Amino acid sequence: MKSKQIAATLLLVMLTIAACAQKQKRIPLEYGVCQEVSNMGDADITSTSTIYFDRWGERKATESKTEYKIGDAIETRNMLTLVKDLTAWTIDLNEKIGYRIKVDPKVSANDFTRMLEGILHGNILENIEQTDLGEETYLNYTCKKTKITCVNPQIDAIILTYGELGMKMEGTIMGQTVSQRITSIDATQKPSASKFDVPKGVKIEKLKVEEVE
Repeated sequence: MKSKQIAATLLLVMLTIAACAQKQKRIPLEYGVCQEVSNMGDADITSTSTIYFDRWGERKATESKTEYKIGDAIETRNMLTLVKDLTAWTIDLNEKIGYRIKVDPKVSANDFTRMLEGILHGNILENIEQTDLGEETYLNYTCKKTKITCVNPQIDAIILTYGELGMKMEGTIMGQTVSQRITSIDATQKPSASKFDVPKGVKIEKLKVEEVE
């Protein structure tokens, strides 16, 4: 379904930005909780997320509820993404299954991206380009502004990031309008350690990104 391809591609774009970010402090805040909203495919997909992070972004958990409009019906999908150091988990809470991804720090962003796209939906990113547009203030944070373009699938978007935190995105993916933004950040709330654990009863498949010679 095209709407799910768009959702997968949006996630891939944000992960690509994270893979290229500096590693000293992934997020320039020690801990906090963010609220995020997204609209994709001309409102065929709507998503609300809560993002928890600690240790300057070394640990991050994103709880997402996504609604796909299919004709007159609406399908709901609950997802959980966890990040600890160089290991990430993407978990479908409806199906109780997920992937664990161990990333070699020597792997290039391009190789990391190619692995991710295979997991997400098989969309091959060809000639992806990132253009530095300087900085922009959003929610009182000074963010890096980047233009992303890609041939296949078609991507033309501008992204604001604060470290590895995707603050805002506007553009088109596969001909459909995409909008994502963080609406609030509470940098006074420290998440509990259990927020970063894989839930019990979830079947995890292991994947590893190897360095390409």
